[in-house]
Amino acid sequence: MIKVVFFDVPVLLVEKERMYINFVNKEVEKAQREISSDVPDTGEYGGGEIYQAIAYVEKEKEGELKSILPDCRITRWNDRAVDIISRGGGKVVGIKQYLEENDILPQETMAFGDGENDIEMLEAAGIGIAMGNADDIVKKSADYVTDSVDNDGIGKALRYFQII
Repeated sequence: MIKVVFFDVPVLLVEKERMYINFVNKEVEKAQREISSDVPDTGEYGGGEIYQAIAYVEKEKEGELKSILPDCRITRWNDRAVDIISRGGGKVVGIKQYLEENDILPQETMAFGDGENDIEMLEAAGIGIAMGNADDIVKKSADYVTDSVDNDGIGKALRYFQII
């Protein structure tokens, strides 16, 4: 059972067929613009299965969020937002399942990331690559640091590792 708590923080929820946010403020608009994404429609939780949750919260409020969601992990992906992940869930869980189903060894994989929510994935991949625009904590967890997203970082890393 999911306990949904909305307080003075915008929270985006993604269900199978719909994505919505409880309210929009300037921080949401800035965050969405930074990732070249539209501002989601506002809506209320209707009881469906939630696939992703993002809270637009400052670092100072992370502790409060963690205290009201003790069964979740909170991982920051930029200065304005965090992923809310159920314990036992996350990117690595999905990647491991995909690898197992397709008989691929972890050491045969490469992952790219730029946010704190990518650290676990970078560490689990055969080669973890941090983007040049990533925070230092992300770069320290990577095997290799490439250029920024906006400066063809993925292409440069793929050429460096002779993938292309």
